[in-house]
Amino acid sequence: MNTIPADAILGSWMTEGWRFRVDIVAEADGYAGYLTEGLENGERDMANPDPALRGRSLLGSRLFYGLVYKDSLWKGGKLYNPENGTYYDVEMQIAGENRLDLRIFMGLRWLGITQHWERFGVRKDLEYEEIETAAGLSSDLVWPTKRAQAWYAAHPWPVGCNYIPSNAINQLEMWQRDTFTPELIAKELDLAQSLGFNTLRVYLHDILWRHDRESFINRIKRFLDLAASRGLSVMFILFDDCWNDRAHPGRQPKPRKGVHNSGWVRSPTSRFINDEKAWPLLEDYVSGIISEFQFDERVYAWDLYNEIGNSVGFLPNSTRLLGLTFRWARQMNPSQPVTAGIWKGSSWFRGLNEFLIRNSDIITFHDYSPLDTLRSKIEALSAYGKPLVCTEYMARTQNSRFETHLPLFREWGVGAMSWGLVSGKTQTIYPWGSRPGSEEPEVWFHDIFRPDGTPWSEQEVRAIRSITGLVAP
Repeated sequence: MNTIPADAILGSWMTEGWRFRVDIVAEADGYAGYLTEGLENGERDMANPDPALRGRSLLGSRLFYGLVYKDSLWKGGKLYNPENGTYYDVEMQIAGENRLDLRIFMGLRWLGITQHWERFGVRKDLEYEEIETAAGLSSDLVWPTKRAQAWYAAHPWPVGCNYIPSNAINQLEMWQRDTFTPELIAKELDLAQSLGFNTLRVYLHDILWRHDRESFINRIKRFLDLAASRGLSVMFILFDDCWNDRAHPGRQPKPRKGVHNSGWVRSPTSRFINDEKAWPLLEDYVSGIISEFQFDERVYAWDLYNEIGNSVGFLPNSTRLLGLTFRWARQMNPSQPVTAGIWKGSSWFRGLNEFLIRNSDIITFHDYSPLDTLRSKIEALSAYGKPLVCTEYMARTQNSRFETHLPLFREWGVGAMSWGLVSGKTQTIYPWGSRPGSEEPEVWFHDIFRPDGTPWSEQEVRAIRSITGLVAP
């Protein structure tokens, strides 16, 4: 006898880690789920096995269908994974007042995996008051607005890019002793200088600190020397929730052909986030790096945490670690501003975004959307009175381009750092979700130059130089 009504599955559910919101509805052929929130940059179904469907928007798409209720289970359905374009068998079960368990498999149920979804609602650890209280943060630790404005006015308009050498698949390969290549970096930073860029955003990694800290610091100093000699200041990123969760020192994997950022690694990994006993190691990393360079004028700012809750989702300790990272940085009292970027506007990010705005000396944000959306975001964030820097933008096939967006950034005095400089092992010329084995796209997603220094588009490079003031318009 069924004890749970068949329609108990209806409504809004959050996928594991609160990455996406899925609305479950009843249809003629059974229960179905639609992706209704969590993507906001116009992401396309690039991994779909049907080429005709690769241009469709993922937001609003049907993720699963055909579930039929029997004996307290919803089963018999198919679930589509847009990350690899594959359909799986799926069944679901209510496992508590606000929990839904999904079993995903192909043919043999016992070989599958289980995901745990939660019914959409308030999650306290994503509210700014909760994060601040848990970390012991207060408003007097943040730079006064006038100080931030004066600091920003004392520097040139920050324009540049996120940088990793073309021969590095991830942060570890960029910085490790055996693969750090100052000669190549020098040539590529010459290209950045040739565009009129004056700022770089560069990722570090906690593993590098634990395994080789002294020489790691020396390599950072060498990098800063190379950048400064070309008029480039550097914003360092300490933590990052994006892409692969298995990070290890030593030899890094080879790129998977056609796959965007196939070897990028998170910092810290989920294992460290979930293990509070390991957090003193993370505090030592944050404090050690900042204290080493806290008065270095070559360092533009400290970006403490990139895109929290992205690939990894929100683990139970994620926002606690974010708050503590701000506290550890504040205890060093660096001469440079500290910040962490707003990257998502989904409803469950409101409290988190408020935390980032309140606790950052300068407001940083990401935006890969078309011009009108970017303009609206700048207008909204300008109301807080703090300097603004967009630390990620420019995805050509998303209608985020240098020719359209840089003039707007310049007009508003908002800093602008695009993604990528030289095409290489990160393979970010391919779009998010690109299919393995894909050939070079006609229109690059990110990056500006080929490894030999020739630009993807001469016209685009001329436009950049015109906007940065290197050449007459």
